[in-house]
Amino acid sequence: MLFAVIGQIRGRADALRQALGEVAEIGIQTVLHTGASLFAPDLTAVPGDEIIGLLRHSGMVCVQGRRDRQVLLYRRKGAALARRLTVEEAQALERAYDGTCSEALEWLHG
Repeated sequence: MLFAVIGQIRGRADALRQALGEVAEIGIQTVLHTGASLFAPDLTAVPGDEIIGLLRHSGMVCVQGRRDRQVLLYRRKGAALARRLTVEEAQALERAYDGTCSEALEWLHG
């Protein structure tokens, strides 16, 4: 049995699409996503809805990573998180949270 592991997407929808295409081409049916789906420290990330949509429709098993949890906690605990992060990291969390609809955030939460 072959399986694939995908992680550290960091808001890069094109890279995720490419990886999913290669997985399908090889014929792998079991895929595990290891987290870090939305958080991108640069400005290249696409809106989280697109990433979550790709993950949801792929049928892969997803594990919530540390940065995924921080995105989910951003609205309630943003100030506390910001004290432990660089300015760029806090801004990236805010962008990831603001760029993701509530339905997609709920799916990420599990």
